[in-house]
Amino acid sequence: MLRSILTYYAKARENDAFGLLLRPKVLANLRRFDQESKARPLTMTSAPPGIEIELTNRCNLACVQCLRSRGLKPYALGDLSFENYQRILAQFPYLTHLGLNGFGEPLLHNRFFDVVAYTRREKPSCKITIYSNGLLIDADRAARLMDCGVKDLNISIDAAIPLTYQRVRRGGRLQVVHENIRRLMQVRRDTRARFPRVGLNFVMLNENEGELVPFVEQAADFGVDFINCISYASYDWGSATAGRPGATAASSMPPQRAWRSWACGASRSRRRICPGPIRGTASTAASSGARV
Repeated sequence: MLRSILTYYAKARENDAFGLLLRPKVLANLRRFDQESKARPLTMTSAPPGIEIELTNRCNLACVQCLRSRGLKPYALGDLSFENYQRILAQFPYLTHLGLNGFGEPLLHNRFFDVVAYTRREKPSCKITIYSNGLLIDADRAARLMDCGVKDLNISIDAAIPLTYQRVRRGGRLQVVHENIRRLMQVRRDTRARFPRVGLNFVMLNENEGELVPFVEQAADFGVDFINCISYASYDWGSATAGRPGATAASSMPPQRAWRSWACGASRSRRRICPGPIRGTASTAASSGARV
């Protein structure tokens, strides 16, 4: 019981979510959801405390690990209307976490900041997270992101050198992303904003093998808060290549090998890697833009 209380306190402190104490129904639902997740009953009585809503399925990149780039059947591109977003959000009264992600780049939505502001008003204790490729975080967006309501901003890079970046995250330029990250961190320091926390994503592939150590060192130079180190796995989700030999055999790199590679390099470095830990070193991400 004490451990559970301390865990909730740590999470609330990290996410500036002490407002939950004023919402006993949300807290009660979260507690019941955690209990039911462990007990695994046939029918759950709790409501979902966390969801993801895809604002757009449009993207400005064609990453090799994304389902959009792996023979998926053609589908219409478009954005979720603000009115439909409001209708969806209203169906989840006890949210504590919301991811504004899917297969697209959330910053392409022309009402992204309106969506965040509305969510902040309607769900003030809800943690908002986004995953972005970082290419659209110019000076204006960097300033608007400061304490706008987004708590965690995950920037997916997957490379330490420009050539690898061009191979993996096709259509982008690593130099632009690095410049945007430096500007974003400088704006946060200048404004003394607490949020968003900024993290960098590294999906381990054959194409970027050996670049995890320099990637971590670059993250330290940027001064980001955390790193997501993710093992890649491909799943057949309606791919046009389904059933063909090797169709779902993704290029992947064992997380253990990448972890050893990072640990060896880090042990030789005297610099502090980054203020926060490397997260999810052994986790698996599906081949979708929502997570990578």
